[in-house]
Amino acid sequence: MGPSGGNNMMSPGGSNTMSPGGNNMMSPADQRKNNMMSPVEQRKNEDALPHHPTPARPQDKELQLRLAKKLVEAAAVLADEGGRADPKTRNKNRERYTLEAHKIVKKLAHNKYPEAMFYLADSMGSGQLGLDANEKEAFSLYLEAAKLGHCQAAYRTAVCCEIGAEDGGGTRKDPVKAVQWYKRAAALGDVAAMYKMGMIQLKGLLNQPKSPHEAIAWLKRAAEHADEENPHALHELALLYSNKATSRDAAADVVARDERYAFDMFKKAAELGYKFSQFRLGEAFEYGHLGCPVDPRNSIAWFAMGYYTEVGIGCPRSLEEAKRWYGRAASYNFPKARERLEELKKGGAKVQKGRERLSRSNQKEHEENCVVM
Repeated sequence: MGPSGGNNMMSPGGSNTMSPGGNNMMSPADQRKNNMMSPVEQRKNEDALPHHPTPARPQDKELQLRLAKKLVEAAAVLADEGGRADPKTRNKNRERYTLEAHKIVKKLAHNKYPEAMFYLADSMGSGQLGLDANEKEAFSLYLEAAKLGHCQAAYRTAVCCEIGAEDGGGTRKDPVKAVQWYKRAAALGDVAAMYKMGMIQLKGLLNQPKSPHEAIAWLKRAAEHADEENPHALHELALLYSNKATSRDAAADVVARDERYAFDMFKKAAELGYKFSQFRLGEAFEYGHLGCPVDPRNSIAWFAMGYYTEVGIGCPRSLEEAKRWYGRAASYNFPKARERLEELKKGGAKVQKGRERLSRSNQKEHEENCVVM
């Protein structure tokens, strides 16, 4: 999860290094030598340079890890040399990039660099570094990095302790340790862990007593740091303050109904792309919930939603769901919606089976089960 750099990476001291496929940075002497080469020799030289990357400052761990990640990208993007390489050469290049990246990351992890330890553990099973799945070794690395203060590693350690070895955790199931590590990760600033702690104390998960006051505090803290990967706390707070949450009873004494606040939370989560909040907002405008006026102009948006759902833009393709959106738009005399709805009713393409579809019937079930692991 480390920062990604551009094509050229320069150490603070001014030493140069190259990313695979990036622009070559040469000394004046090397430049003169290169200018004296024939075009064929220059191409051979340029093709060879990315194959032997050397970190400019071996003591700069962050820079070395960035280089390793660039090598992983190169293994996927540059191995075929712009389409010039045959399959054998492509595989050889890919192996070279991957082995070099693995070598760098392994050395960094051995030297107790937490970010590299986390990256190495995360790569086990993903195949990024050519590694076979090894949940036990991954857990050991997560745990070690967590002890060094890496917030994401602390969160992964907690998840492993919660799910146990039989579900890929690499260690025995231990709810007590899971809660301890979720707390540690949250204290270190991991947003997913903040949300998780909120849900643990709101619903009494992992054998913990319910604690609504602390739950709300954790959820609000997570909501302050919400992003596209972590919009869940916003949605949960909106449910609580709109009296829609299934765990409402646990928080009844500390949460007063506040439709304006609930709307704002749904809106923020929806703007981050969270589909359950988008659904709730659409429902609010359709039926006038949460203080929203019933707005016929939303028929245009509903028509757009019908099109997106029909063709599968940003969501699973579902003609039945598309018909529902077109129907909403048509109810406000939107001509194109009526036309498309009639076309689908007369014999549109068959709906693809086995793919997820969000509707009122399963919205509640999805929301209840949304506890980030």
